[in-house]
Amino acid sequence: MPKKKVPNKAERVERLFRALELFNEHTSGCIVGIDPGRVSPGIAIVRSGEIEHLNYKTKATGFGKVMEVEIFVKTVLAGVDIAYVLMEDYAYQSEWNREAMGEMGGIIMRYFWRRRVPVLKVAPVQIKNFIGAGSKDQIMKEVLRKWKINTETSDEADATVLSKIGLLAYNIVKWYARNPLDEKQKSEFESKPHKFIKATQVEAGIVNRILISRGEEAYGFAQNRKETEEKILSKKAGKKERRKKGSNKKSTRSKSGKARRSQKA
Repeated sequence: MPKKKVPNKAERVERLFRALELFNEHTSGCIVGIDPGRVSPGIAIVRSGEIEHLNYKTKATGFGKVMEVEIFVKTVLAGVDIAYVLMEDYAYQSEWNREAMGEMGGIIMRYFWRRRVPVLKVAPVQIKNFIGAGSKDQIMKEVLRKWKINTETSDEADATVLSKIGLLAYNIVKWYARNPLDEKQKSEFESKPHKFIKATQVEAGIVNRILISRGEEAYGFAQNRKETEEKILSKKAGKKERRKKGSNKKSTRSKSGKARRSQKA
């Protein structure tokens, strides 16, 4: 697999502020964090600064697990106005359950695609770094110690961290909308965002990196359904018009043939 090109400073600045401007269009609604765990997926919802967190422990096997998780996500988020979602990305180096997690992630992504909701993917290591945990097993303890939030499973704890990352991203987006920066300030904000907003260097840096690497992709994901629908409808309309023209030509030829036969008679 070819290596991805690493963006230079100017490219990072451009991507970051383009993402901030795009996400300013998606600040109405709740922020949702999701860890699509294979055993007990977790969801955390930020409403007016308060976090509601829960998990679903499924005993189903095979693809039945995937379908139960889809029902869980749809049921919990039914009627919820969502600004955007942060979802744990795949552990690409893992040797276990990769196919199963691909099915799970695809089902969840499809749900948000249908709702036209931007989804920001967050690497597992970014979740650990944001909360300051040395390993995945420590995340639950750190969530309780740092935020006094008691979670039942590691996936629920991960979802809670994701919702906190999303809340900081939301605050950064709204801060920038109120505080336009010149080019020099933008360059400094890309590398030292903690000097501008209330957050630690690690926390703000992680959010910036997520927006730089995944911001435009997430926004495009949300817009893609509308564009796809328009293309399909346009294609269907074109086919219908061509069939109509073809039918009119056949009708015209048929009438001409009848007229000639009538004249001969």
